[in-house]
Amino acid sequence: MRRYRCNYSKCNSYNECTYNITYVRVPGSTGIYVFEQLTFETIDDTKIVVPRVLLGCGQNLEVDKGQYNGVFGLGVGRETSLITQLGSQFSYCVGNIMDPHYPYNQLSLGEGAIMEGDSAPLESSYGRYYVTLEGISIEGTTYTWLAQDAYALSEQVQSLFKEMLQRYRGMPNQLCYIWSVREDLSGFPAVTFHFTNGEHN
Repeated sequence: MRRYRCNYSKCNSYNECTYNITYVRVPGSTGIYVFEQLTFETIDDTKIVVPRVLLGCGQNLEVDKGQYNGVFGLGVGRETSLITQLGSQFSYCVGNIMDPHYPYNQLSLGEGAIMEGDSAPLESSYGRYYVTLEGISIEGTTYTWLAQDAYALSEQVQSLFKEMLQRYRGMPNQLCYIWSVREDLSGFPAVTFHFTNGEHN
């Protein structure tokens, strides 16, 4: 690991380039930028070594303990993003979110990031990624992402969750709840999200 030297306002007294990142549910991370060598395993079981990747080395991490030990930056348009440094595209396959050991959850980086099966293209805007949601079905009742139907869906979601889950107050204009997938969604009505080119239950 080598330190990333800088000569502008974000330098500290040791001429190290500092960062400060905050997240929605937790305070986040502060530290310095460093260069590190990363080794990736390819689909055909060979290894690729990337000798000089810019990473944030956390010195003060305020995250849920025991859950993870770092954050993988996949944003666009920043030199610190791994996508910007390693290639122009990535593909993320989400399988069974109930099973953390599900073998087909995959993240592929670079030009070879191609997945089989249904896929939803990612749109990027202001450093964030979006997927196009074409409609939502709740046990056969379909709502499309149009103004009036969206309000009807919002009211139905609030009604269903009112007695079950605690509302997250940090984002008052959005329907966010504090919950566990395994415990709180058992017995919940089947919800299908219809994305462009595919759907997810």
